[in-house]
Amino acid sequence: MPSRIARKNARCFGGALPTLLIATPDQAEHLPILRLDAGKPTPSPGWAIRPSLTMTIVNGPGDSGYLVEGISNPGEAEERQAWLSTVDRVGGAVVVVVNTLGDARDWAALLAAEKARGGFMPAEH
Repeated sequence: MPSRIARKNARCFGGALPTLLIATPDQAEHLPILRLDAGKPTPSPGWAIRPSLTMTIVNGPGDSGYLVEGISNPGEAEERQAWLSTVDRVGGAVVVVVNTLGDARDWAALLAAEKARGGFMPAEH
């Protein structure tokens, strides 16, 4: 069964490759260790993302996955819509799962210690 992720435990980052950062130890073992190939995250086979304003679904194999809360007030809509547009434009997003949001302060250390899981996931509509 998918794990529900509170909004406070998730962050969306824009840029050329949109990223969803999730902080939870739940079901992380079902995701591949996050790796880079030529500086880009590798795909996560069997996983896909279905983002929206109010909820993002990260579908994994079998019953694995996450339900991530989206915006909670209208003032956040513009920023979230920009992120969603980027996801549409590139055809997906990078999803990264770590134990705590504090872990994400040092990406190089996370990758070297293989403590981050995830990768690029195609968008489902």
